[in-house]
Amino acid sequence: MSTRYNTRRTDRLALLAVGVTACALVAGGCEDSSGSSSSSSSNEPLENLSDNPQSLLGRSAKSAKDLRDQIEQRDAAATGLADELAGVDAVEVAGLRWSIPEGWTPVEPGSPMRQAELHVEHALGASVVTFSTAGGTVQQNLSRWGAQVLDSATGERQRPRADVRQIAGLTVHVVEFDGTYMSGMPGGRQTEIPYQTLLGAIVESPDGLVFVKMTGPEDAMRTARGAWDTMIGGMTAP
Repeated sequence: MSTRYNTRRTDRLALLAVGVTACALVAGGCEDSSGSSSSSSSNEPLENLSDNPQSLLGRSAKSAKDLRDQIEQRDAAATGLADELAGVDAVEVAGLRWSIPEGWTPVEPGSPMRQAELHVEHALGASVVTFSTAGGTVQQNLSRWGAQVLDSATGERQRPRADVRQIAGLTVHVVEFDGTYMSGMPGGRQTEIPYQTLLGAIVESPDGLVFVKMTGPEDAMRTARGAWDTMIGGMTAP
């Protein structure tokens, strides 16, 4: 990474040198006996000067402009390559953006209903984070989550108690459930998984409701709780 920054600095120094040369030529032109024409040229921006490549000043300005464009294109390509090598560093859904915590791995969504998916490895089992959009009201979807995690003592669905927050100027409903997780589609075949935790956030975005849900073993989720809170609290919006 340091090599990339050093190279960028060298290139920009080169660009500065060319720019200084162009400025020197402008200054030299001001001393020309013709006077008025040189003075007007000294006030032309780099873009306008480069449009006249026939003059020495124009050639210098064009070289500076070309070098600047090459550096910008090279930097954009290098940034894209670095992101590709480092992996995805953020999730974006419906114009909202969440930074991915260190150690959380983006994977191909396991369902077409999911916009993005992350896995968090742990000795007790992996936790899964999903990002999605759906219809219905906030309360309907909170109740749907409550039906997915049954109370360990009674076996009944849980009533959600949402913590309402303001994040990036948007209303976010945050909930937590502990108990037996009902894995599978509602109305279909489901598997009971005991000692699980569900953390959820429903964002009231301008484009509709956006859902972020994390499920996994209670102890593993307890370890990941700090990173979850940071990710949800760090959400940004346009």
